[in-house]
Amino acid sequence: MRMLLVAALLLSALTLDQQHGREIYRRGKFAGSAVGTATIGAEGVPLPSSSFACATCHGIWGEGSRESGIEPPSLVWKRLMSPAVSPVTSRRRTAYTPETLRRAITAGVDPSGAHLHPGMPRYSMPDERLTELLAYLERLGDDDDTDPGVTATSIRVGAALPLSGPLEPAGRSIRETLEQLFADASRNGGIYGRRIELVVEDSGGTAAGLLEATRRLVAGDRVFALVSSFETAGDMDAGRLVETAEIPLIGPVALSPHDKNLPNAYVFYLLPSLYDQARAVVDFIAAKEAPRHPRLAVIYAGTALDQDVVDGLRSQAARDGLEIVSEQSDVPSAVTTVLARQANYLVFAGDGAGLARVGRELDQAGNGPVLVGFISTAQSGVGQLPPSVAARALFAAPALPPDTRQASAFFSLLQAGHSPRTYLGLRTSAFAAGSVLLQALRSSGSRPNRDSLVGTLERLQHFETGVTAPLTFGPNRRVGSAGAVVLALDPASHDFVVVSGWIAPKN
Repeated sequence: MRMLLVAALLLSALTLDQQHGREIYRRGKFAGSAVGTATIGAEGVPLPSSSFACATCHGIWGEGSRESGIEPPSLVWKRLMSPAVSPVTSRRRTAYTPETLRRAITAGVDPSGAHLHPGMPRYSMPDERLTELLAYLERLGDDDDTDPGVTATSIRVGAALPLSGPLEPAGRSIRETLEQLFADASRNGGIYGRRIELVVEDSGGTAAGLLEATRRLVAGDRVFALVSSFETAGDMDAGRLVETAEIPLIGPVALSPHDKNLPNAYVFYLLPSLYDQARAVVDFIAAKEAPRHPRLAVIYAGTALDQDVVDGLRSQAARDGLEIVSEQSDVPSAVTTVLARQANYLVFAGDGAGLARVGRELDQAGNGPVLVGFISTAQSGVGQLPPSVAARALFAAPALPPDTRQASAFFSLLQAGHSPRTYLGLRTSAFAAGSVLLQALRSSGSRPNRDSLVGTLERLQHFETGVTAPLTFGPNRRVGSAGAVVLALDPASHDFVVVSGWIAPKN
């Protein structure tokens, strides 16, 4: 991992020392860990330097800002090296030198020896790190102080997609959609005069391939951000790489996790977790059956995603006053046990083969509970359900099926690019992810950087893509939508039909 970061730094317009200094300035960290301590006030307790990063008060480009009513001064080198009046203390100071600037950072005094404002931390860090910080301050805010992938005329973004192997058609459909979307956004001046360039690396559709493709995008292609990378089930290594490299990933094509702890700060999922989809299903059943209180049962396979379904059912059933009469792991006797408990609805959490098998067992038993499945994990089994079971079955989907009225921009893009209406689920995911990235870039200002991109995404509220539910993120929220839409099967056409609007689970 360390070699990956060093390789990326060596290709920068800034020197390696200056790149290190930029990490210290922006995050108070070196190689991902606090670089030292920071102390505020005469009796202050030393805290990790990452708690008081320079950029928090002085701005990403050192332009100064307002923080809690205080106006921290500019740290642009030319201004530091000139006499000035402090906007905080109104005291005149002489020009800094590199040596007096060191003293200001470590001892909290200006060139004349007068104490700086009490709100200015005093930093303790190894001399090598302080030297790197000063080296970066000389370049802070100049034309070469840009994040990887950003030039005066372009922003390079990347996607790790299966371009070989059995998933190649899926990867190709995502790539085509992103290329068309970014080409359209790059016309007529692009975004602040920059065109969007898409770089795609082949993942082969495997976890190891995804990790290597992501490495190439970060270290070799030096992309600014990632969008719509195709993730494999259960893969965590690529996410950890993204977190270590501190590169935003918007809308990975994957099932959104139900994070019980703080999520990966750099990965922004668009579609709801199975936990929230299960909660929405319970709300749908409760409303549909009111004032009755139907009995629920669940059969679940062994993955963490299946457990998310069980947890969501438990949470919302307790809220809605419904009883889960049976919770069974997916074993041969599971359906028999559920039937004995006389459940009205059987929720299945597992893959398509498991859904089809449970459906056959229900068919053989005769009049049993309504089967409920999840499109995200079990769609491959829907077509194998016996007609008697399929006619009553319900399915939770993470987004409304594309509608030509609501998704006019998406279908116009397909038409303009002469793209087939195949893999629509993947194409809509790519379209939504690309649209979110473009919106965030437009809102981040004319000097894009990864920190401002993450901050802008965190402030995104009720953003309409036309192909997903409205998306909202936040400082501790990295899944943009919560809920589900419920579908049924048309007995004649065997197509899905929508039987609910978007259901946001009640809290």
